Amino acid sequence: MNLWVLHKRPSGMVEPYELTRLREEARALDIRFEAVAPEEIDLIVSRGGRRSIRRCGAEVELPDVLLPRTGSGTDYFSLAILRQLEHLGVAVVNPTHHVGAFSSRSPSGRPTDWRSLCHQAAGWLLWRRCCAQP
Repeated sequence: MNLWVLHKRPSGMVEPYELTRLREEARALDIRFEAVAPEEIDLIVSRGGRRSIRRCGAEVELPDVLLPRTGSGTDYFSLAILRQLEHLGVAVVNPTHHVGAFSSRSPSGRPTDWRSLCHQAAGWLLWRRCCAQP
């Protein structure tokens, strides 16, 4: 399995702890892990399908799963990357409608129930892997 984590580049030289832990767990589960910054991605407007995404100017194999970790600073281009990968059939753990709708608090002002959101995402991935039409 190929996993991309879309994240903003760290300001320092040290990789953030959460990326280090994800990398360790991915290695233990034999998952190919790549941390990708939005600045590395080029979106090509064409009918090229899977070739419409490039990383550092080169065509790449798209991931099986994308985990967005851009946080509250998610900008328009990051959302465009998420939308394009969703459109190309990549499983996105936090779909664009969730990324845009959720922050540290729900619109009502109450804290977001992250456990419930994670269960929904896991159920969606399981359904997609087992039941969805190819």
